[in-house]
Order: sequence, then structure tokens, then C-alpha cells
Amino acid sequence: IFDKILNIEPNNVIALNNKGIALVRLGNYSDAITSFDEILSIDLKNSQALKNRNFAFKKINMEPTSNSKYLVHVQIQVRNIHGTLISVTESNSIKYLSHPLTDEYLDSIPLKGTMLIGENMYEKREIMTKYTPEEDTFIGSTRLVSNKFGDNIIVFSTLNHGYTVERGDTVTALWTLLRIVDT
Repeated sequence: IFDKILNIEPNNVIALNNKGIALVRLGNYSDAITSFDEILSIDLKNSQALKNRNFAFKKINMEPTSNSKYLVHVQIQVRNIHGTLISVTESNSIKYLSHPLTDEYLDSIPLKGTMLIGENMYEKREIMTKYTPEEDTFIGSTRLVSNKFGDNIIVFSTLNHGYTVERGDTVTALWTLLRIVDT
């Protein structure tokens, strides 16, 4: 029904939004995001489309980076309020958002170079994130997020060994992101 309306009025924001909502309910999140993107190409500040788009992104299942075009490693350092190193955790058991936004996010990080691993050439990017909790807390996962459309959308995530941090501690995550170069 929505496509019939859109054939007559391709820029009908209400029909595009309702189509996207219907696609979300059917579990077709990528097509729903495309529908919301069409609204945003017409009206970049459409709050309903932004809200619905971000909701659809959060429904997309994260895929393991193993057997993908990505190799990702994260090292997590915790330092106390005085700068003393408390713990270091590392992981390459990472999941990623299987959507073009992940590549857009990577493209926004400066290229550090390329490297050959086996028969594949990879682009190398690095990013560091820091977090200082305002209260004592437990951390069980580390994430890289895109806030391209005003809401945090997880593009890479790892479930690491949990650790507690105290107010004033600093958690630094050093991410190394490799992506196969298309030939």
C-alpha cells in the first residue's frame, strides 16, 4: 500500500515513515533504514525519521568480525585517579554492525597505513576512547559508536571480562581497526 502511494507521491514523508515502521515490525531493518534515509534526504531534521532510524539500527544484529572483512583488536586500560595503571584487558572477539554505516564510520577515522596479512591487504585505522565514570560502576562491554544522526549507534562491540571502576578512574580503549582493501 505504501509503495502505491509513493509511486504517485515519491516524497510523501508520512507514507515513507509508515513504510519504515511496517518494515521494522516485519524485521526488515535495513530496508526500514533506507525508508527513513529517504525522509532525511527530503528533511534532514525530521525528528520522527531520526528517532525511527535509530530504533531500527538498534534492532540490527551484530555480527562477529571473524570471517568478515574486518580484523579488530581492543586494549582496555584502567588507571586510578592518580594515573596508576590498575588493569589491562585485550580482546579480538569483536562484533560489528552489518550495515554500510560501519564503513562510513571507519572512513571517518584517519588512515594510518596499509598492511599485508596472508594474501589480503588491509587498511589500518586506530582510535582511542576515554571514559571517566562519575560513580563506581561495573563495565562488561566496550563499544565504538557513531553519532552521525544524533544518537549513539554501536558499530563495534566486545564483551570483555568485567571490571569495576571507581569514580575518578579513567578507562582508555585503544582500538586497532583493519579492513580488507577492495581490489
